[in-house]
Amino acid sequence: MKKNTILIIVLVTLLIILFGAYAISTMHNHDNKVKVGEVLFNLPEGFEQISSENNKTTLKNTTSSIGILYYNDNNITKYVDQYTSQNDPESINTSQFTVDNLTIYKSIIINDTRYIHYWFVDNDKVYTIYTWEGNNDTDSIVSKLITNRELVN
Repeated sequence: MKKNTILIIVLVTLLIILFGAYAISTMHNHDNKVKVGEVLFNLPEGFEQISSENNKTTLKNTTSSIGILYYNDNNITKYVDQYTSQNDPESINTSQFTVDNLTIYKSIIINDTRYIHYWFVDNDKVYTIYTWEGNNDTDSIVSKLITNRELVN
């Protein structure tokens, strides 16, 4: 009889541990968000926040790192011009596209396409999403970040 009681206790303990681990992992997956400024960004699959300070956060997955930064004004031209003026005008390509009804400015260093910056204005604040490890998926990842954002106060 003692053997059966010990076996039942061990099985119940294992079930509790497994259920707890499952509950914690699903809670973590649903809360895969980061707040930057007044925006809550839902992180794309595989990304996690690795650092956060004041107005900036850094995200990482297995292939790239992405920074998100916000400014407390809506003068997007000022920030795009500041960035592009740091480089030879012939070495940088700036373009525009639309995501979720927002105009996105994109600058890419022609000789090193890993360096990409994106700017947009949301709720009267400029946000910059940038990477120094850009790849073929970067536009898609940035689009997902922008599309899956929520305004918070």
